[in-house]
Amino acid sequence: MSAPDAGATFEHEGHTYRVDGWLKRMAPPEPPGGQRSPFADILGELLYETQQRTGPDRERLVFCTQDEAEYVSGYGVAGCIVRVRDVRVTGMVAWSPEEIRKHQERAVRMAGLTVG
Repeated sequence: MSAPDAGATFEHEGHTYRVDGWLKRMAPPEPPGGQRSPFADILGELLYETQQRTGPDRERLVFCTQDEAEYVSGYGVAGCIVRVRDVRVTGMVAWSPEEIRKHQERAVRMAGLTVG
């Protein structure tokens, strides 16, 4: 199942949200060594271990591209994180095509950013 487009609307726990971005589980850091410096190894481990566990599965999450998504970030009465398989699209935001395009571009630019 593929993730819905940014700007799509969906219902979650009695409220309407719009898809604001896409998320996937954060990969654990690579084992120390290789071409990286020891500092990079320490920093990678530190960033991973301090990352907040969130979402319905209490996982460490990172924003990603739409085709990689396991979860969507919803914006509405508050924020939410919902599994892609649990999202049922109800429509699209009532924005101009230009506003929707900008929103979708922003969602793509978020790929790689951590949640928290």
